[in-house]
Amino acid sequence: MARHPHAVGLLPAEFVNESGQEEDRDAARKIQASATSPANTHFTFGYFEKAIVNFHQHLALHLGD
Repeated sequence: MARHPHAVGLLPAEFVNESGQEEDRDAARKIQASATSPANTHFTFGYFEKAIVNFHQHLALHLGD
């Protein structure tokens, strides 16, 4: 499996934190850039946040902390 180029030398939590923040910033910039467009009437931001927390809780439960 190929590793993300930013993953080298990072602990799993650090990688998730850093890559997640990059994705969030990118999404926020795109939303702000298109917010005044009539193309979208609604934005759902953070829809899967609870699923991500649940996923990591199950990983910790089954794999250990």
